[in-house]
Amino acid sequence: HVPDLVSADFLLAWCEASDDDNLNVYNNKVVRCILETVWWNGAIKVDVLSFALSVWGLSLLVLDTTFRGPAGADGGEGASAMEFAQNGAMASIDFIAARALVDMAHEAAQFVGLARLGRARAYLDVGNVYDLTRCVLPAVMFCNPHQRLVRILVILIY
Repeated sequence: HVPDLVSADFLLAWCEASDDDNLNVYNNKVVRCILETVWWNGAIKVDVLSFALSVWGLSLLVLDTTFRGPAGADGGEGASAMEFAQNGAMASIDFIAARALVDMAHEAAQFVGLARLGRARAYLDVGNVYDLTRCVLPAVMFCNPHQRLVRILVILIY
């Protein structure tokens, strides 16, 4: 028994030591057990929740568009915020905006975690830029719900 084997420091060292040239290191039973422990005790829960929230948000957005017409159909492309407030905010936009705030908090937590490990620069990659885009676009849709281009982009990234 090795105490505290499943730790951020161990996994960080493992990520730095392994690359595409030596994938056979994953044949080690100890390493596979550690990765399975991390996956089944935490990471899968985040992935399943993210998937469920994406399906729910996309379903609301599609239903909202289907039953209320495309964005801007009730007041044209230049409908004012006051007209929109009088008609009531669409449930899909509220849900997606709330989801964007939660996703932004996850991104902040990821950055803080990497910074505490002394690897803040590792956050700057293409995957995280995409994740930040997935956070910002829904927030733009919340601020301007009649913007068709933003609605289409949100549907595509979900």
